[in-house]
Amino acid sequence: LYMMAHLSSGLGGSSNPSGLLRIKSGTTDFDPDYFWNMTEATGQHIAESFHYIGNGKALITVGYKGMINPDDLMSPILDPVYKWWLADLDNMLVEELNLPETKGFNTSWVMKEGDDYLIPIGNNQEEAIYRYNLESASVKRKIMTNGLPITFQKVLAE
Repeated sequence: LYMMAHLSSGLGGSSNPSGLLRIKSGTTDFDPDYFWNMTEATGQHIAESFHYIGNGKALITVGYKGMINPDDLMSPILDPVYKWWLADLDNMLVEELNLPETKGFNTSWVMKEGDDYLIPIGNNQEEAIYRYNLESASVKRKIMTNGLPITFQKVLAE
């Protein structure tokens, strides 16, 4: 079991790093030997959302403080200040995915469809659902949406 501890609210809050904690199978306590400093791993950004996708991999969202409008308290939620990253939990490696920035509302879900993962994107240019293939590391816009894709159930047709 993995848990993201981002210790922030809207990319601010604590001066502590965001981090990944683990509870090993068959135990009930956090593993004292496992803390992955995600702030350090992502180049001093704040990792917030965590979506385990299997085989030791997770999709995470990473917030960029420099993209926030300091004069707008709602900027961390309403402005596109997040990017999607892939985390390799076994090797403790991260990489930014080739996806557009997204607003905070669009970081709450990821859905598996066949061999692909559907990822919501909402920014000032588009609202869409992108298809990410882990094996080929390819990204393709699947469908445009009318409004922010905050929740999602299933795509019925291409």
